[in-house]
Amino acid sequence: MLALALLALLALLPPSRASTWLCKCTCFGTNTTILPLMAPAAGSAGAAGPCSMCTRAFCLEHAADACQGATLQTPSQDTGTGWEGEVWSRCFQRNSSKDQSIVSLYLFVLLALLLVSLLRGRVAGWVEQIRNRGPSGFVREVAQPWMRRTGMSGH
Repeated sequence: MLALALLALLALLPPSRASTWLCKCTCFGTNTTILPLMAPAAGSAGAAGPCSMCTRAFCLEHAADACQGATLQTPSQDTGTGWEGEVWSRCFQRNSSKDQSIVSLYLFVLLALLLVSLLRGRVAGWVEQIRNRGPSGFVREVAQPWMRRTGMSGH
């Protein structure tokens, strides 16, 4: 339940500015090129963000090898994703802090569950010993193997 709440909270995080924005250009349905995007200068026409540069026309200009001979039905500066003619463009972000947080949370939960499964039998035995012998008996029982190894005697 806590993990779901944390995951929902991570989904609300804004994207990181330090992450890389990329434009995926696909021509003819099979030729794909991924191009890095630079943030446009403030005050320019594309100041809405790096994804405003990822257009189908941008793909035709910069992905020359993959899109050689591709045409647009109605050339425009539309930033929408999807097919137009033989070109498809899609803007996405790699290495965002949100992605890293989700992976870290997943690994933390996975390791916690693994630890619980490994200690489950021992903890149940320890709880039973505390019930039967009390806390001091439990401490003696747990400390006894280490005391034997170091040469110290408990009594």
